[in-house]
Amino acid sequence: MAIDHQISWPVSFWYIVAQLAAGIGAAATVRAAVVATGGAANFIGQNTTKVDDVSLVVIEAVLTTMLVLVYLMTKKQHQVLGGLINGFALTVISIAGYNLTGPSLNPARSLGPALFAGGDSLVQLWLYVLGSVLGAGVAALLMMIFDRETPKKEKQ
Repeated sequence: MAIDHQISWPVSFWYIVAQLAAGIGAAATVRAAVVATGGAANFIGQNTTKVDDVSLVVIEAVLTTMLVLVYLMTKKQHQVLGGLINGFALTVISIAGYNLTGPSLNPARSLGPALFAGGDSLVQLWLYVLGSVLGAGVAALLMMIFDRETPKKEKQ
């Protein structure tokens, strides 16, 4: 949102901090709930990647681009149904990428589980972050390019 000037960079920084804290808090809550009910806590952040590192970054970037484009388009054009449309897009994109990368689509969604899982999840964390950030940046730039107001023709 800062890339396309919807919010300032300082405000964007606090959004990022809040999302990272929420991702860590959510993973901690899930881990505590699973352990409290007698489940194995080692499933959090499991490595489901079936592709090499470069493919992982590309897949994450493409999937994140699609999700962020849907969000940015619905924000402008479908404010009433935006939540439903975004939720449907997230579901479809997550299912499409599940067997390849277990898509993150958001660095905060990767960080929390990786911190509690450790091991390979922490080693691969940077790949998920890079793919998500690249995808979000590409989506914002695409919106800036294609969403320009077209000048209205004057009636003669």
